[in-house]
Amino acid sequence: MLGGVLGDANLHLPFYVAAALSAANFVYGYFMVPESLPAGRREPFKLARLNPLSALLRLVQRKDIRGLVIVITLATFAQMMLQSTWVLYTTFRFDWTPRDNGIALFCVGLGSVVVQAGLLGILIRRFGEVRLSLLALTSGMLTFIAYGLATEGWTMYVFILANVLAYATGPALQGLVSKSSPPEQQGELMGSLQSIGSLGVIVTPLLGTAILGAVSRLPQDDWRVGSSFFVCAGMQAVALLVAWRYFRRHGQAIKQA
Repeated sequence: MLGGVLGDANLHLPFYVAAALSAANFVYGYFMVPESLPAGRREPFKLARLNPLSALLRLVQRKDIRGLVIVITLATFAQMMLQSTWVLYTTFRFDWTPRDNGIALFCVGLGSVVVQAGLLGILIRRFGEVRLSLLALTSGMLTFIAYGLATEGWTMYVFILANVLAYATGPALQGLVSKSSPPEQQGELMGSLQSIGSLGVIVTPLLGTAILGAVSRLPQDDWRVGSSFFVCAGMQAVALLVAWRYFRRHGQAIKQA
């Protein structure tokens, strides 16, 4: 919302405000956030471990969680493609302004806060992390399809707010992954998972904008204009299948699903 309002006034302004927020975040983290582990349980620092590619390689080599890593990668890439093409898509198809997109992304943030800060514990107790992961992936897949088929801009807000369970995808999957490692390795593990998102930021804009470029010659109301979202839905569908098979193979209780 803030980015949309500021961008409506001056397209440069959101970047300056983002820089100030990042600086404030650094200062607060450095001086106020304590180390989560006592000195005796911390892994020794090694310069070689800063290599992001080696961190990804170690993550892939974890055979016990390889299926979950694939699921997280596909779900993350789908989300990154959505984020990198959203404004281009809504501007082309619905003639949205920065303010319109700011309001839409405010709805996304609101849904995320409500679920992850308020409802996540309730959802995990009600469904369990396994079932919640499957339901969240399914919700995301169906919503991507709905985004691609939408012909009226206002329906995008409805789909965003209806996609409540999808906001639990990351926390539920990461919770399952974290339980597979001892406490002294969880920081590195979570950092490696975050690097998947960084890789997605590199790859998915290339793919998403190429798809949008290919369909941009079509009429605004042609269903094929939503092809980038259909690809995202395909990623989610594969992630759902891999997750289902992983949980079955590892004997996790999915009878409830």
